[in-house]
Amino acid sequence: MKPRDIRIPIDLLRKLFRYDPEEGLLFRGSRRAGYIDKSSGYMRVYVRGYGHPLLHRVAWALYTGKWPEDRVDHRDGNLANNRFANFRPATMPEQQQNKALYHNSKSGFPGVIWHVRLKRWQAHIQVDHKKRHLGYYDTKEEAYAAYLTAKAELHTFQPTPR
Repeated sequence: MKPRDIRIPIDLLRKLFRYDPEEGLLFRGSRRAGYIDKSSGYMRVYVRGYGHPLLHRVAWALYTGKWPEDRVDHRDGNLANNRFANFRPATMPEQQQNKALYHNSKSGFPGVIWHVRLKRWQAHIQVDHKKRHLGYYDTKEEAYAAYLTAKAELHTFQPTPR
C-alpha cells in the first residue's frame, strides 16, 4: 500500500513550503512548519485537504521533485534531524535495521534482554521480520558482542549501531 501523501501535488508543496536542506527545516512563509507527532516521534506538517504527512517525506519531495518510492530512513536515527544529507531511501526491513534502543531497555544494549526464568542475558536479532535467537550469556556485554557479530553479518543496510 502506497502512502497517502503521494496524492499531494509537488507544485502545491512548493507554493506552501520552502525547505532548507542544510538545516533540515521546513518553512511556511517566514515561520517554521511542522510539529512532533507524540505517538510516533516523527515530525509532521499540515497540508490543507491532505492531512498531516510526515515532514521528512515532504522535504524529500521538495528537494528531489518526486515522492520517495518507499521509505525514507534517518541515517542517524534522530527523527527530528531532517537535513537532506541525513536521509536515504529504504525498504521497511532495511529501516528496521536502524531502530533506536527502546526507551525501557533494561540492558542498555540493542538486541539484549534479561531472561527471567534462566537468569541470564539473551541475545537476539531481527532479520526479514523474524527474530533470531543468538544464545544466552552470563553478562550483558557478552550478549551484546554476539548481537554485534550477527549484526555485522546480517544487517547489510546498517551493519554497525550508532
